[in-house]
Formats: sequence, C-alpha cells, structure tokens
Amino acid sequence: MALSDFIQTALKASLDGQSTGDIDVNMGSGGTAPLVYPRELPAQVGKSKDNIREDDTVDTQYIDYLRIQIFKTQGAGGANPYTWVGDGASGTQPFQGRSEQNNLFKSIYLYLPPNLNEQYGANYETTTLGAAGAGLAGEASKLAQGGSVTIEDATDTLQKMAGTAKPQFLMNAAATALGAVNSAVGSDGSISGDELSAITTKKIFNPYQEVTFRGVQYRSHNFTFKMAPRNIKEAQECYRIVSTLRERMLPTYSAGTKDEFPGSAGNFVGSGVGSIGGARYLNIPDIFRLAIVRVEATETEEGNFSAIRPAGISKLVRYPTKLVLSDLKIDAAGDGQGYISLKNLADTFHDYGPVSMNLELTFKETQFVTREMVQDKPQVFTQGPSTNA
Repeated sequence: MALSDFIQTALKASLDGQSTGDIDVNMGSGGTAPLVYPRELPAQVGKSKDNIREDDTVDTQYIDYLRIQIFKTQGAGGANPYTWVGDGASGTQPFQGRSEQNNLFKSIYLYLPPNLNEQYGANYETTTLGAAGAGLAGEASKLAQGGSVTIEDATDTLQKMAGTAKPQFLMNAAATALGAVNSAVGSDGSISGDELSAITTKKIFNPYQEVTFRGVQYRSHNFTFKMAPRNIKEAQECYRIVSTLRERMLPTYSAGTKDEFPGSAGNFVGSGVGSIGGARYLNIPDIFRLAIVRVEATETEEGNFSAIRPAGISKLVRYPTKLVLSDLKIDAAGDGQGYISLKNLADTFHDYGPVSMNLELTFKETQFVTREMVQDKPQVFTQGPSTNA
C-alpha cells in the first residue's frame, strides 16, 4: 500500500469518528491527498521465527513522521499569523491548529530526519547598581510589593547612600587626576578608581550587581531531508512537496487603489500584477505548524485504520508555536557527484528530476516559548503484553 493511500485511510477513519486525539481532520484545500515521502510503506519481518523468507514480510503498521501543516493567511477568515493582535491571536497558548482547520491548505508528511533537536534559551544580563542604586532599588522594591515610601524615607535613603558613595567618588576623582597628570607630562599610564583602591587599601568597591532576566530567545528549527525517489510516482511526489513549500513560503502581490497613486499613476491600478498599481502590496505568506505524529495502521473490522496521534518522541521534541518557513534550499546533486537525472529506459529523452537531492528547511517560531506551552501532566508509561523473543 502506498503511504499516501495509507494516511488517507487513517484520516478517513478519523473523520468517521473512530478515533480521537491529535487528528488531521481536514486534508487541506490544496488538494484532497496529503503529500508523503517516501510514498511506499517500509516492510517489516513477519511474526514467523523459522525460515524467514521474503514473503514473511508485512507492511509496517506504526510509522512516525514529521508533519508539516500549511495554513492560509489570505482570503476571508484567513489564519492569524500573530501572537497578540487580531482575532485568533495565539497569545500565551500553544498553537494547536484546531480553530484554523478551515484555513488548512495542505499537510506534508516526511520521514523523521536524523537531526531532531530540542533547545531552549533564556537571556540574562548583569546589571550594576552601585551603592546608591542598591539603596534606591530597595525602596522601589517596597513600592512594588504594595508598601509605602514617604518623601522623608526617600530623602533619608538618598542622604545615607550619598555618604556611602563618597569614598568611591573620591577614589575615582583621584584616579582621574592621576590620569590627567600622566597625560600632561607625556607619560603612559592610566588607572581606575577600583585599581587605585586595590593598591592603596587592598580593597575594591562592591559594584552591587544583579543578574536580571531579559526574556526568552526565539528558536529556529533546521531539517535536512535526503530524497532519492525509487520510481516515477515518488519523483512526482518529491516535486510536489518542494513546489508546495516553495510557493507557500513566498508572498503574493495585491493591487492598491487609485487614491494611493497621484495623477496619471492612478491609471495603473487594476492593470495587472505587471503594473505599478497591481503590485502595490505584498501579501504575507502562509504560516506553518510542525508536529511529530504516529500513524497507527491497525486494521479494524470495517477495514479502516486508526487515526493519527502524537508520537512518543513528541513529549521531548515540541513545536508549540506558529512558524514561518524562512529558508528553503535544494541541492539537486544530493550525492555530491554532480547532477544525475532519473529516466525511463523506454523514453530516455524525458527525465523525472534528480536521482537524489537534499532538501533543507529552516522554520522560525513567531513567539517565544513559555512554561504554559510545554507544561503538562506527568507522562505515565505502561508496559504492553510481554512477548517471547
């Protein structure tokens, strides 16, 4: 069974209400079938332990994929690509795509690449308060915690901090004077207040530093897929996958109005994409959602297969936000030996693209990840029925 047929059967079972969970309830307006590579199901050895032969193999029934869902942003009710602005903004919640199903353009299923990484980064900076700053920050902290600070309290604090800062001020002034003397006599050498204090008193001034949180880093996800089609159908599927991703990551033009163009320039409006007015705006591209899913091909009595569910590894490797496809790179000489085309021996004039190619994709998250997006209930793993090896 071809993988696309396999997944379509699984999706049909989902639509018939035979399964729940993370379900691809709409195969997309970009065509009825999802795009899948590789198309052919890998085979696994049957249950027979004796005299294993080629006819002992059966279709694999559990397969994990990287699923790429494409959501249209343009048109009536298009998917909202933003976090905080407009209807359908994701806000603090992970992007599930359920409310965006009407805007689902296409789902693409690719084999799990070898570079499945999970990385988070938080930004911290060292802030120097100084003696006076530390005292004033303490008073500000009282206000932040709902306390009260009178003018008398603030004045008293300032006076105390001024006295505390006086030795450091004098040491800095002395260091500046020494630097001026060296410069006046043409001598090299400079010294800071801290350095002068260390030499004269064997002490330096406490900078009163704090490490402050400055936000969370936006993440990027890079994938490399090696595509080596084994037949014409797979070659066509590889082309469709590349073509779909390439088209949906790019903007389109839309026309302006005559009011936006003074004088005779208004005549260009509505004259087509090749005109000035017909290309007044760039429509933002589509947004994407990634997930690692498991297609369970357990056959039911009705002959259907069960639905698409999150794979076990999805508990570790997560893509909780809306994404944009920022980079797409195609290496048509995937084996590094130059370009070789896939041909039919009966018709060597026509070819079906490269024998092997590398597809590199870079997705960028459109919001930073917070605890609410990754926090879930503890996972309980259960052991299945034991088998004799």
